[in-house]
Amino acid sequence: MAPEGYTIKNLRELEDSGDPLGISDVAEVRFAREPLGAEDTGMTLHVIHAGQRNPFAHRHETCEETYVVVSGRGRAKVGDDILDISPLDAVRVAGATLRAFEAGDEEDLVMIAFGTQHGADETEFVEGFWEEA
Repeated sequence: MAPEGYTIKNLRELEDSGDPLGISDVAEVRFAREPLGAEDTGMTLHVIHAGQRNPFAHRHETCEETYVVVSGRGRAKVGDDILDISPLDAVRVAGATLRAFEAGDEEDLVMIAFGTQHGADETEFVEGFWEEA
C-alpha cells in the first residue's frame, strides 16, 4: 500500500519512452508524472547520448517547461537561439516556443524537465529544426 501524501520513484527505473517515440538510438525519455501520481506537475528525465541531438523539436500549446542540466554539456536550440548548456544550467521555455537539445561529443547530456500539466495541452513536433540554424 502506498503512503499518503508522497511518492518516491527512481527516474532511471521508469519506462523509457525513447523506443515508442522512435528515438532510442539518440535518447532516453522517462516520463514521471503518472508513476509519481502527480496531479499538476510534469517531470521527465531526458538523456541525450553523447554526440547526438533530438531528431525533432517540440512545443506545447500552453505549458511552459524548465530544463535543468544534471550532467554533461551540450547545446539547446530555443526558438532561433542556440545556447551552450552545462551542469546546473536551467533553461525555462515558454509553451509555444520550439526547443531541441544536443549532447556534446564526450558524454551524455542528462536533464530533468519540469512543467505544469494541463490535460488538453497539445504537443507539436517539428522535424528539421536544427537544419534551420
